[in-house]
Amino acid sequence: MSLEETLDKKKEPSSFRLVITLTLIGLCSGAALAAVYVKTKPMIDANKAAFLEEKLVEIFKGQTIVTQKLIPADGKMVVAQSGDGSPGVLAVYTADGKPLAYGLIGKGQGYAADGVELLFAYDPIKEVVVGMRALDSKETPGFGTKMGEEPFQSNFKALSFKKKVVLVDFGKKSAAHEVDAISGATVTSAAVVDAANNVRDKWLPRLPKPGSEPAFQKKAIASEGEE
Repeated sequence: MSLEETLDKKKEPSSFRLVITLTLIGLCSGAALAAVYVKTKPMIDANKAAFLEEKLVEIFKGQTIVTQKLIPADGKMVVAQSGDGSPGVLAVYTADGKPLAYGLIGKGQGYAADGVELLFAYDPIKEVVVGMRALDSKETPGFGTKMGEEPFQSNFKALSFKKKVVLVDFGKKSAAHEVDAISGATVTSAAVVDAANNVRDKWLPRLPKPGSEPAFQKKAIASEGEE
């Protein structure tokens, strides 16, 4: 082998060295991303909680409400610690700490692959949904907007959860557990009903019985129009 060939061969990095280098780069990148996630997660969680509270304030407009997150633990619902990202519900209380409702988050499949994510305000005493707000929707523009408008919103002012929620053609609603479809948007309407039944099945069996709710532990949030 000539001297020139020997020198060229020495200049070429070995496969082992390349693998080690790429592995170290990957580990460093992963560690950096993890550090960013850990640092930003509390802020993301706080923003999400504020967004949910804002939607509940809209539903309970004219009242002063307070909220706290409850999560399932040891067969019961307990107050979540700050920063706990476990799935749970938002317990809603009056300004003096009396239990009022629960904010239940559910998803339903519509046109979009991601479906719709909705917030339902549920009154456990009357066993009805008293309000609904869209949190995230990739539905066809126009149809998705109609979820937050009348007459569709009127379905959720006293929607019974005593039975499985049923979608009916627009104008055909005759029972408390039925939902009038949005005219021309049956798939989107079905996604909302799907989300309602999902939260009904998932959370109703877990919610505290009236009178056994955890005491409120956070400050009040004034609803829109209140000081």
